[in-house]
Amino acid sequence: MTTKLYHVICEWLRNLIENTQWEGHVFAVGGCCRDEIMGFEIKDLDLAVDLPNGGVKFARWLQKRRLTTGRPVFFLKYGTAKLRLRRFPEDEIELVQTRREQYTRETSRCPEVAFGTIEEDCYRRDFTVNSLYYDITRRQTVDITRRGIADMRAGLLRTPMDPDETFNDDPVRILRGLRFANRFGWRIDAPVWEALLRHIHRIEIVSRERVHSELCKMLNGPDPVGAMELLKSTGALAAMIPGIAAMTSDRRLWGEAMERLRTLLAAAPESPTRYRLAAIFSGLAPKAADAAKLARAVMTSLKFDRPVVSDVAYLVRYVMVDNETIDNMRQVRAMQNLASVSRRMDFLLGYMIAMGRMAQAERLRAASARLVSEGRSGFADVEKAGEPAPREPRRHRRGGRRRRRRSSSK
Repeated sequence: MTTKLYHVICEWLRNLIENTQWEGHVFAVGGCCRDEIMGFEIKDLDLAVDLPNGGVKFARWLQKRRLTTGRPVFFLKYGTAKLRLRRFPEDEIELVQTRREQYTRETSRCPEVAFGTIEEDCYRRDFTVNSLYYDITRRQTVDITRRGIADMRAGLLRTPMDPDETFNDDPVRILRGLRFANRFGWRIDAPVWEALLRHIHRIEIVSRERVHSELCKMLNGPDPVGAMELLKSTGALAAMIPGIAAMTSDRRLWGEAMERLRTLLAAAPESPTRYRLAAIFSGLAPKAADAAKLARAVMTSLKFDRPVVSDVAYLVRYVMVDNETIDNMRQVRAMQNLASVSRRMDFLLGYMIAMGRMAQAERLRAASARLVSEGRSGFADVEKAGEPAPREPRRHRRGGRRRRRRSSSK
């Protein structure tokens, strides 16, 4: 989505709901309002409907009029829906009812949700800068706390309600606060900062998937090193990923990890997330093989996809490969075997170059290419000399007739 498209969709919705039960009740909310005021490109659109079960009912209303592509996805427990408009099929829109929340369990950040007024919806949000609404019918921004726009212009992070209650209820807000402070260079208000530190331990109850998401967003922000230093200094990183506590508590290991990350970003500012993770996780143990094993365990616990885990573990294990290993064809073939696919070796070579090991990367590329040309490749996806590439295993259909076993007496 772009800012221009955001305005087109809002205007289309305004015309659509005119003289219907939805007029005056549909609002754009959250990050799109913040980013527009700050002059940033808008990336997504969330809609809030201040009617009971408004998000779900509005989605069904759109569906009945054949204005959606396919069926919306409903999350009835939370009164939300996701859909794509037939006229704007490239962008997914989330629709919610304005709501109030009650957190009843200390060990869970999943609240009991009920319909609430727009004021109640506003004050349950994480920060004043994220509690702005755009009234689609009236074409105007609504700042219910009367602090959201002022705090944004002052570069200040404050919570709409008591910060202790805010962070105790949902510790993801701690991670979001640190991310916003790093991304925008904002100050965190003193009472909010003190409450944030008091509730750092609550991050331990955050789902691994959400920790994964927040970590990747910070690593791909404008200042990844600053974000990691902020997470470490507050204790948030150790609470997010207990498996790297030993590295964060060792000044030398942590310093080396941050220096690798700086080196990578200086050489390849657009480097993929996997390179950034590898730069950090290479410090998990003194030996590369041990560090790779720990990196695999940490990333698996954070619910990364298996190919991503394998890529990062491979980078950690072999980025510092020495010339003696590269000159040994048996060792290079073992590297190909562990890579399994040639793409992973190419990925390693790109990472080595980004880390300033261009000579070793070219040497390894030549050795790997030699094995392939001689038909001695260890890759599963490269044809060996005179042999076709291995076929996918044949799958038998369920429900087919089984062959009768012949009696051994015959």
